[in-house]
Amino acid sequence: MRELRTARPMVGLRTLWRPEVRDTNLATLLLGFGMFAAWMIVPLLVQQDPRTGAGFGAPAAAVGLYLLPTAAGTFAVTPLVGRIAEASGPRSPLFLGGLAAAVSYGWMAAAHGSPVSLLLALLVEGAGIGLAFAAVAVRTVRSVPADQAGVAAGVNTIMRTVGGTLGTNLAGTGRLHDLFRRLRRVAARGRDHRLAVRISSAGAGRAVGR
Repeated sequence: MRELRTARPMVGLRTLWRPEVRDTNLATLLLGFGMFAAWMIVPLLVQQDPRTGAGFGAPAAAVGLYLLPTAAGTFAVTPLVGRIAEASGPRSPLFLGGLAAAVSYGWMAAAHGSPVSLLLALLVEGAGIGLAFAAVAVRTVRSVPADQAGVAAGVNTIMRTVGGTLGTNLAGTGRLHDLFRRLRRVAARGRDHRLAVRISSAGAGRAVGR
């Protein structure tokens, strides 16, 4: 409240509450949530034992290769951001990027049973976040006075960090819960004694941790 009453506030809250700035920060929060959630889940999925009903059983060294399409998608669309922004404003690449990212997350959720499908979804995600985050930077700076640009950019970065933190924690918790559920199901059916041993060991470890 003091920042609102001060003639020269350190953080211009009124400026940050402008619709264009507020909407951009919200979009950044959601993009950070989705991006870091995907980057948390994909390595776990890639390494997960396929006998649990999901996963590819790939070694840890292969995880980086699976994530390469994300970088490739971002690299491919980066030259287009400026052209789209000049033609129709920075809101257009932000919308298109957010839409592409949302499609990719839905794709990964619905069709993650094969490596090819997952790699294509990650390629689309990379293109989406490449468009969106480049547009976020431009829109943030253009939406505020020059003396508030640094503060606005800093707050936007914080929003991305908050979204990423939430996405990582929630996605990791959900994924591990699903993994244990699958392992219990496989062990209960008696299909693999080694999986049952793993479950017992994990349960013992959690009990000791308490």
